[in-house]
Amino acid sequence: MKKVAAISVLILLITIIISCEKEDHKTFIYLGKTELSFNYDENLQNITISNIAGQDFDWNVSSADNYFYFDKPTGTLSPNAYEEINIYLNRNEVPGDSISSQITFSSSEGEPVSIDVMIYSYPENKIRIGSKISQATYSKENNKVIMSSQNEEYIEIFDVTEKTFDRIEISNNYQNGFEILEASPNGKYLIAAEHDRAFHIDLENKEILHQFVMNDQIESIVYCPGNIAYFFLNWNNEFYRFDLNSYQQEAFLPGLRNLNAKPHPSWKYLYGIGNYNDLIKIDIQGDIPEVKYSQYISSMGVTLWLPGDGNRIITSDNKILSIDPDAIDYDVTNVAEISSLFGNYITMQVAQNPQINEFYFMAVSNNYYETPYHLFVYDNNLIFDREIEPEGFYYTDQGSAYLIEPARVQFVFTDASGQNIILITRPGSNSHSYGSAIEIIPVGKNID
Repeated sequence: MKKVAAISVLILLITIIISCEKEDHKTFIYLGKTELSFNYDENLQNITISNIAGQDFDWNVSSADNYFYFDKPTGTLSPNAYEEINIYLNRNEVPGDSISSQITFSSSEGEPVSIDVMIYSYPENKIRIGSKISQATYSKENNKVIMSSQNEEYIEIFDVTEKTFDRIEISNNYQNGFEILEASPNGKYLIAAEHDRAFHIDLENKEILHQFVMNDQIESIVYCPGNIAYFFLNWNNEFYRFDLNSYQQEAFLPGLRNLNAKPHPSWKYLYGIGNYNDLIKIDIQGDIPEVKYSQYISSMGVTLWLPGDGNRIITSDNKILSIDPDAIDYDVTNVAEISSLFGNYITMQVAQNPQINEFYFMAVSNNYYETPYHLFVYDNNLIFDREIEPEGFYYTDQGSAYLIEPARVQFVFTDASGQNIILITRPGSNSHSYGSAIEIIPVGKNID
């Protein structure tokens, strides 16, 4: 009897072992897709995984190469539960032309399962974005470009150091995207505004902290140290200061209508151009902001920039205003013109690289017969040095050979190290590609 009992136990153990081996060779992690592909302009895909086992399991996702990164690389799933995973493409690591890869999902129960991934890529140096960027800003504190796109309900963030993308989902009511993106000086927060609404966003935690609804269209916002923000409206007779820790609001007169305000590098003053070519200066050092002056200066344009040490102002109609910012009253000491630009171009953006004493002017020509968009480089004395031509957009036209569409610059920045020029570009026409791209040009590269 003992022998029979022993044999019965042995058979039972073998049956259990065989049963377990059969279970191990099953796949209990179910993928919602059988294949993935990244088109030429795409850097993000998502996939849903499900647990079809009868018990909890741990899972992880990996790839044989470094082309991808995942917002959720590991996790735990209950029976019949599912998880959506964002898969980001690191195009900076993809070599040359189109290529295939594979992503593998493994679980603590059963066999791993893999999915084939096709990556379509042009042999370009820039990184394509699958949408048309309408507004962008750059944070030197964390070396990130923050962007809003037309017809998209998210803020896109590009890490210049890692060459990776991230997103913050946020709805907007206007198809052109957010009109204002203003990052905090410490790079931790963002205010995104459209028409009369604005959102205060925690960039690190990807969280919307507060929504503002104003009684008029927001013209400009200045995000100051100490988590203080100034809002200037289109036609309202007041401007506003918000404490972004408590969201306490204060209103001040006189109304500075349609003021595109910019901070002085000292953070003591705000400057802007008013409705009638008036240069306006506001002292923000005290408890109550004080308008120091509103002075007419002809042909300034609508926008200004205060680069470097803050001793001069550059305007969109290419005036140079020398200023003594700590003067008691009117502080403009000289008005001049950038002769090579004045009357011929409208400047849309100015970026400075203080490490090598260069200025980058993104300008639009007034001449109908000339190429409209240009990126000019000037030295520290604002003397013309050269023109940068951005990389064109590759495309195919019913053949195997590549054709190239010339690019236009939308935004220009210099990174915190001063080693790179960061461009956001798009094709000169919408014929072959609707999206934008990010091009990073090392300083000193011979591109003129």
